[in-house]
Amino acid sequence: MESRLTKQDSFTRVVEVDVPEEELAPHFDAALQKYRKTLRLEGFRKGKVPVALVKKLFGEAIKEEAIDEVVQSVFQEVIEKEDLHPVAPAKLQDVKYEPGVGLHFKAAIEVLPDFELKKYTGLSVEKEVYQVGPEDIDEMLADVQEQMAVMRPVEGQAEEGHFVLADFQQVDEAGLPIIGRKFEDRFFQLDLKNYQELSEQLLGVKAGETRQVQLPVEKEDAGEPTIETYRVTVK
Repeated sequence: MESRLTKQDSFTRVVEVDVPEEELAPHFDAALQKYRKTLRLEGFRKGKVPVALVKKLFGEAIKEEAIDEVVQSVFQEVIEKEDLHPVAPAKLQDVKYEPGVGLHFKAAIEVLPDFELKKYTGLSVEKEVYQVGPEDIDEMLADVQEQMAVMRPVEGQAEEGHFVLADFQQVDEAGLPIIGRKFEDRFFQLDLKNYQELSEQLLGVKAGETRQVQLPVEKEDAGEPTIETYRVTVK
């Protein structure tokens, strides 16, 4: 086997390999015997089909499979020989087999690029210093408490921070339900900071109670938000 390595650019190497016919013959024979052992053909026992018949019927397919294995094996040898460290799968090119001559192929390999290490000592950088105050600690503890909180049913009136499970039914100006505008099992938190309109109207609600609330809804074509009315039943 002969191999040649050329540098295409800072991160690409091209390997060109020639494997003579005499080195390929053992691989072809091994592939033939391997295939013959598992071959089932009418009139012959498994693994007992004559070699000549196997070659006649499946010789080309077996040879192609053997060539693929040789390419992979030889390519790995070249990688180790040249001490290359690929960063991506190689791209095979010009794989050619000529009976009586041998196998020829090329492979483009991406490797770590060449680089020159510049001066890195004695440089000055700004260091960010974080001051942790009591407020930061309280905020972090509150976050941990919220993450570890366990939900339990609450007796009595709903307060800010409580979670509510409810059904929403939109109604028209006459108070009649609008078909197709019922939303069941909506789970939300009474939060005066982020959901002020809804939360203010549901503070003090109890399980089983129904309230009518009005919510502003922004629509793409409307300049001002429109008001929609919902009948909210808390579960």
